[in-house]
Amino acid sequence: TAIPQRPFRPDQAERTEEEEDIFQEALLHLDTVFLNADHFVHLDVPGNLPQHEGEEYRQSSVQSSSLELRAVGSSLQCVSPFPFDNLLAVNGEAVDSIATAERLLSQSAFAEVTLEKHQYGLPNVVPCSDRGWIYLERFITMVVVAMLKEDDFDDTVSANNVELLQEIFDGAQFLRQAAQQDALYQRSSTMSAQSACTSQVPSAVRRAFSEFEDCLKVKKFSAASVDKSLNPALRSV
Repeated sequence: TAIPQRPFRPDQAERTEEEEDIFQEALLHLDTVFLNADHFVHLDVPGNLPQHEGEEYRQSSVQSSSLELRAVGSSLQCVSPFPFDNLLAVNGEAVDSIATAERLLSQSAFAEVTLEKHQYGLPNVVPCSDRGWIYLERFITMVVVAMLKEDDFDDTVSANNVELLQEIFDGAQFLRQAAQQDALYQRSSTMSAQSACTSQVPSAVRRAFSEFEDCLKVKKFSAASVDKSLNPALRSV
């Protein structure tokens, strides 16, 4: 099962209003999907850019009213008639917002536009290991594995390189050991039930989660997708 994605080919339509509602709702429940998965497959591969990716070109005598734009991060992406390419300038004047582009386009029926080629939309050139969403997916896998027996790892996780498998295995071990420390402390503690519940001493699991959170803070969330900016519930992520 997959949730509706944004188009990445010229012949694909944008999500319908119903599909957009499904997508936004699904984003809020991805943790449930991951935590109930039976097997996790992680791939770490470099992305090869298409030919002519990022090349700048000019198109003259473009009908001004035909240009449909959307903001993707700090870029102005064409919806039509040059799908996925970024608009850089109109009649030689740089554009930095949809309002500026619309103002310049309204001055004449036809215009010369400067564009940047992106065959499949803005590419995400950030290495997999530095991407925020991928790190979150790996961390959730670590959490699930930590709740299983160590011997279940090979039946639960697959990856295309041993370094990635080792990263997930080590992270799961770290969380599992933290949970074991907390369990041992609870068994040996002489504190009353009430004082234990109100104790402000950070648990080993909390400290472990804090370390993972610190790692997440240095990861990168690409502006190649507008989905995060459109979902208010995800803007603080």
